[in-house]
Amino acid sequence: MSELMGVEQISAAYWNLKGYWVKGRVPYKVVNAYSDIDVLAYDPGTKHLVMSETKVRGKKDEVRAFSKTNFEKYGSIANFFNAKHKSSSFDFIDNVAAFFNSDVRKEMAHDVNLLTIEFVGNIVVDKDVILAVQDDMRKRIAKSIDGVGVEFFIHTTIDRFCEIVSTIDGMEIGKRFGDPILDIAREFSRFLNPKIEWAGRESGQFKDLCRRRIVDLAAIGCAE
Repeated sequence: MSELMGVEQISAAYWNLKGYWVKGRVPYKVVNAYSDIDVLAYDPGTKHLVMSETKVRGKKDEVRAFSKTNFEKYGSIANFFNAKHKSSSFDFIDNVAAFFNSDVRKEMAHDVNLLTIEFVGNIVVDKDVILAVQDDMRKRIAKSIDGVGVEFFIHTTIDRFCEIVSTIDGMEIGKRFGDPILDIAREFSRFLNPKIEWAGRESGQFKDLCRRRIVDLAAIGCAE
């Protein structure tokens, strides 16, 4: 199996941190071809299965937006991206049922009560329509999935990474994770909420210095 790309590692790290069994690049058969699940996560205790599709497209500074106006005009986020790019980032939903009903899925996660499908990438959805957009996609998928609950979510890569940092911030960690994404997030957590040693009464200024360093670095990319 080939190594996971960076955005796939972010998704895998998130579910790994939650204690899920995680596997990347899971192949399965569709009509006259093969496809794969970027990241598959499963919790046998709750029988919760997660299919994570990860895509970052465009130049390094490109973020693709889906507005309320576009939702009203095109009816769905999948239709919009098909019209704009001729190849939708959301084509994968057509294959969800094929994977869920496959022997591959049944071997890896035999019992499923809840199926979560998520898209993680550089697409930002207008906050006024995000719930409606997600529910529209959920309904499309649920039509072909019987006997389990279905959820659909859209996350940006930075939101997912910040969720990882926030989770780590609330944990007692004595050593490194051994996962590159989690260890990077651990360092963000360290300097956002540092426990300053050896500074005595001057600890406060060093706390501010650590936090300011991250804010200043982020501001470099926000400069017009």
